[in-house]
Amino acid sequence: MNKYKVLSIVLAVGIIIVGIISYSPREYRKINPFYACSATYVSGTGTAGTANTAQTVITRTLPANTLTQLGDRVRIRIYLFSAINAGIVATVKVNGVSVANFSLTTPTVPDVLECHLHYIDDTHANILEEEVGAIGSLSAINVPGFSFSGSQNITVEQTAVINNFVTIYGVFVDILPKYSV
Repeated sequence: MNKYKVLSIVLAVGIIIVGIISYSPREYRKINPFYACSATYVSGTGTAGTANTAQTVITRTLPANTLTQLGDRVRIRIYLFSAINAGIVATVKVNGVSVANFSLTTPTVPDVLECHLHYIDDTHANILEEEVGAIGSLSAINVPGFSFSGSQNITVEQTAVINNFVTIYGVFVDILPKYSV
C-alpha cells in the first residue's frame, strides 16, 4: 500500500475520532474555554515606566458586563522585566483594588504576575493571586470594590527605585464564562 494513502487514512480517522470525542449533545465543546478580552495588550517593544518614579505604567479597560453571573472568571497575566538588579514592586489593580503584586529583581528573565477574579456579584469577587509555587498574599474571598456592570480600569503600577523601572510586554486578559454541560 502506498505510504501516502496510509497517511491519508490515518489522518482521516484521527479527524473523525477528534470530532466524535469533542461532540456534546448540546453543542461542540470548545478546545480552549478562555476568550481573549479587548483589554489584552501585546507589544514587541513594551511600555516602560520611568526610573526613580512611582507611577502607573499602563492602563487597560475591562469592558462593562464582562462578568455577569456567579461562576464567571477573568484571568489577568502581566509579562514584564525590570531594568536592573534592584528590587522594584509591580502591582496590578482592577478598579483600584490590588489583585497582584511582585518584587522584580532580574532584568534578563521575564517575570509574570497572574491573578484570577471569580465573580460573586456586581461589586464583589474572589481573588486568587498566583505566585511562583504558592498562593499570593492578595488572595481573598468576597472582596468589595468592583463594578462589573461598568467598565473598570486594569492598571499596572511600579514603585520608585533609583535607576530602576519596569517594561511591560503583555497584559493578557482572558475571560472564562460559566459553562454548563
